[in-house]
Amino acid sequence: MEVDRKSPEFYFRHQSVVKKLDVDIRTLVVDFQREAVIDVMQVTSRVQSEMMAAVADVAAAAAAAAAHPPAGKVTPSQPQPKIQSA
Repeated sequence: MEVDRKSPEFYFRHQSVVKKLDVDIRTLVVDFQREAVIDVMQVTSRVQSEMMAAVADVAAAAAAAAAHPPAGKVTPSQPQPKIQSA
């Protein structure tokens, strides 16, 4: 189906699409090689392990930073110093 760009319906009815092709796929036959699937699974597993290790490192660093705040900083768990007026 082809639509005239100057038509008032071009934008509203056809969403600015000049040519549109609708395809309905009912069956898809895929042939995988066992070695390729195993390689993909190994790479995926390695990436997942590396990501989990990185997340654990970040969490450990955040926990260490929270346990030992820099000197002079007051965290919400520490009592606020009282200021006395003269």
